[in-house]
Parts: sequence; structure tokens; C-alpha cells
Amino acid sequence: MERMAGAAEHHSICPILVRLWLLFTIFHHAQGVKPRDPSFLSEIQNQTVSEGRTVKFACRVDNLGIHKVAWIHYENSAILTVSNHVITRNERITVSHDKHQKTWYLHISDVRETDTGKYMCQINTASAMTIAGYLTVVVPPDIVDNESTGDVIAQEGNDIKLRCRARGSPRPTVIWKREDGESITVNKSTTVTEYQGEVLRLSKVSRMDMGAYLCIASNGHPPTVSKRILVSVDFPPMLWIPHQLIGAAQGQTVVLECFTEAHPTSLNYWTRGDGNMIYDSDQVWDKSENRTHKRPNPQAVSGKDGEEEEIYATNEERSLNLPAVDESSAASRLLCSLHLFLLLVAALLRDRLF
Repeated sequence: MERMAGAAEHHSICPILVRLWLLFTIFHHAQGVKPRDPSFLSEIQNQTVSEGRTVKFACRVDNLGIHKVAWIHYENSAILTVSNHVITRNERITVSHDKHQKTWYLHISDVRETDTGKYMCQINTASAMTIAGYLTVVVPPDIVDNESTGDVIAQEGNDIKLRCRARGSPRPTVIWKREDGESITVNKSTTVTEYQGEVLRLSKVSRMDMGAYLCIASNGHPPTVSKRILVSVDFPPMLWIPHQLIGAAQGQTVVLECFTEAHPTSLNYWTRGDGNMIYDSDQVWDKSENRTHKRPNPQAVSGKDGEEEEIYATNEERSLNLPAVDESSAASRLLCSLHLFLLLVAALLRDRLF
């Protein structure tokens, strides 16, 4: 009986010991199991946005556990957020978390050119885990007026430097063109239809270089902008007349014509051979840019009108007078008389022959 009682007691203790051993084994193995490390579920997408827009970066993390996610602006070495807390004082930056998607979002509103750069999502593991996305902020071109050249006035033969300061992101390209479509004469050996660069230098300008120049800035992001710069070249008056000798019968109407070119515009007037100025309110001036075409009101020729008249032009550069009839006027009159005589002889011979 005693043996049977001992055996029964032994059988009741064994299951307890087995259970204790199993629990100990499970606990022992459990102590040796390490938790899974966090991991990134996807890459961060690079983004390109226009200035003033809102951008959002997404960072998907699995098995975060007790670790935390931080957003960092790499170029500025600035920690922006940690977990749900915003660290930076930049009010345009916020952070949000979607537990179901296991995603941490960085929001930047009203983006500026200075926000351009690399944004890192970092997990504070023993050896920090990091992935990054790049933000590019594009800014349409703009011309800085206070750093660019205004309208220019230069003396003929001098050099001119035109500057057109443009800003934007990416950096704009600046090209120069003439508004009238003519070529740009950079120097004696270089003539181009357009010139690239913020600074345009014109060597020894002439009156042919006068006009409006356009600097056009573009960077691939509209709108393209331009600035108009007017170049004026001062030069002394130049006169020429199409007919230096005009013959007319008494009582016939004649017109004297004179062309002038000058900048600034010249003051032009007619005088007779005796030096007296002709005060004729009906004189006609046809102006085209820096050129002027003048003719006095047509008048009947009287007996005393057979004399020279002179045209005068003056501006700030120089004064100039040009006789309506030059020094060889006597010879010209002789040739004209000879020509008329030959015509008369030819007419008489024709009458006799026919």
C-alpha cells in the first residue's frame, strides 16, 4: 500500500515539473529573441514645384516600435520635426502621421526658393537609418530694374555697356535683340542677330547703332520677360540736297529741297544769298527719326530771285551750312545754257530737213 501511495504521488508531481520546465524553456527562449528592426517601405519621391505652392513628402516606416521618426533639411543641417512635434520655428512647416498607412508626412506651404534641397527621413536606431527626397523650387524669370541699365545717350565713336540683371530658378538665360530686327554690331569685326549674356558691350558706336534694344530673360518656366533699353547716339548735322542747280523761267513755280540728319534734332532754316533768313511760315518739314526733309512753300520766281539760297542746320553737336548752289554754279549755268543752245539748233535743223 505504501508503495502504491508513493507511486501515485510521484505521478502527480511529474506533470507539474514538466509544465515548469516548459515554462522555463519558453521564458528562456523568449529572453533570447530580439525584436525586428524598423524598415522603410518605399523611397521618398523627388518633387519639383513652383514658388508659392504647397509640397508634401511621405516616409513609410514598418516596425517602428519604440523608435521615432525625424525630418531633417540636409543643406541647412536643421531638424524640422521629431515624431508629431515640429522643432523648427518655420511656421510654414507641419507634420502629420497616418497610422494605417504607417506613413509620416512633412508639409511645406508657400514654398520659396530657399526651401530647395534634400529632405531626409531618419529613424533613431543605434545606427541611424535614413532615406531622402529632393525638392526643387522653380521661380519664373524676373528682371531687376535697379540693377539693369536704363536708356543710354552716347557720343558717336564712344563705347557703350548695357546690363540686364535677371533672377529666377533655374538661373535665367539672357539674350539681346534689336527691336527693329537689325543686326547688333558688337565691334568692327562682330555682327550678330542676337547676343547672349547679361552684359552687352558695343564698341565705337555709330548712328547706325541707334535704336531700341531688348534684353529677354527665360529659364524654361513661363512667363518669359523682357526689358526695352533705348540707345541714342549724338552726332553733328549732315546736309545734302538732291538738286544744287534749278533753272526756271520768270513767273514759274520752283521747289527747293534739302535733307538733314542729326541727333539731337537740328534747327534748320533757309537764307538767301545776301544772308537774310527766309521767314516763310509755310515751309514744309517732313521728319523721320533723325532725318528731316525740308522744302519752302512753292513760289513764283520773280526777276530778282536769280540768286543763291543756303540751308543751315545746327544742334548741340555742331553747326553746318550748305549752299543751295555750290562754287561751280557759274560753270553749271554755262553748261545748262550750252545744252539749251544745242537743243535749239537741233530743232531748227529738224524743221529744215522735214
